[in-house]
Amino acid sequence: MKIAILTTGFSYGGAERVAISLANWLSLKKVDVFLISIIKTEMPNYFYNHKLQFFINDQPSSGGLKALLQREHYVSMRLKEIKPDIVFSMFISCTILALPYTVFSLKRHKVKLIVSERNNPNVIYNKPTKLIVKATSCLVDGYIFQTERVKSFFPNKIVKKATVIH
Repeated sequence: MKIAILTTGFSYGGAERVAISLANWLSLKKVDVFLISIIKTEMPNYFYNHKLQFFINDQPSSGGLKALLQREHYVSMRLKEIKPDIVFSMFISCTILALPYTVFSLKRHKVKLIVSERNNPNVIYNKPTKLIVKATSCLVDGYIFQTERVKSFFPNKIVKKATVIH
């Protein structure tokens, strides 16, 4: 089995630490794990298994449509190269970038997209982002929510294919 974990980087953040910990654990279970950073970042400062494979986008984290399209292209090319069975996304920005590949690859290679939603969307996201999250949530195969409160933001059809870890 191949699992690609998408994150925004490998700096000293909670989600980054969780991504590395999850990757380490999966690699011990004989899963091929690929960590993909959507922006330019340093290699992780956390302990990581030498079997993990890292892909780091060399483009800086600038904004704008051109940068967004470049990141989407980067993610799609890496996923096409890896051909994962599961894509695990740590952030909504990663999820949005993974959707074109995962949605359009279903005919070629059934790919599951699982999202870890750690933040309360009512607090952290602005109105346009909330709309994007709700609109794209139906295209995701499963969710892992940090808390019940985060889960309550999502429609019932999404909640049915989700789990809460805290």
